[in-house]
Amino acid sequence: MEPRPNNRCARCKITARHALASAAIPILFRAVAIDGDFYCDGGLRQNVPLSPARRLGAKRVLVVNPRYISTTPLDDREAENNFPGPLFLLGKTLNALLLDRIDTDLARLETINRILEAGTRVAGANFVTDLNRELGFAAGKGLRPMRALLVRASEDIGRMAAEYVRSNNFSNVGGVAGRLIRRLAEPDSRNESDLLSYLLFDGKFCSELIELGRNDARARHEELCAFFADT
Repeated sequence: MEPRPNNRCARCKITARHALASAAIPILFRAVAIDGDFYCDGGLRQNVPLSPARRLGAKRVLVVNPRYISTTPLDDREAENNFPGPLFLLGKTLNALLLDRIDTDLARLETINRILEAGTRVAGANFVTDLNRELGFAAGKGLRPMRALLVRASEDIGRMAAEYVRSNNFSNVGGVAGRLIRRLAEPDSRNESDLLSYLLFDGKFCSELIELGRNDARARHEELCAFFADT
């Protein structure tokens, strides 16, 4: 059993053009040419690249999901007062394409892990090796357990983006782009701030996101240390 032809994995030196390509969301940002091919945000096809990681020999994967999950839903009256517009729907569409699949991919990985662990308990230590041989994988290839640790953003990045644009720290961006960014950050457009978070490429705002990531990592310090130390 060979990998599907469109699933490719490779090791290469990461450059600025690779970073630009990883942020190239179709329609919003143009694709980037690298070695004769055009590339865009890989999350459109595979946000958590579990299969390439496995084929490259990974035994565990650390996944960072920037999507914030609120635990305080709106009541019906508040929801009606914040009825979504088209920009809200565009932001949620990007979430569905780029973020929602992370949890689905991790759930699938957990299911595979449980099946392999159950098979090993029932059929013995050679279960995974025998299974891969029957499936036609070469020695050392194919299915095997792979641990995953998920770290989720502890704050709403869309809300952070709107508050940043309304602050004095935001640079004076003019033209159509500046007007759109300010429109998305208006106080009455709370439901549209998800889209703003995809558009706001600003150095100072990125620093805030980096600090958020550091704080979230500190909150999971012991768990992260155990995840990387355990072999």
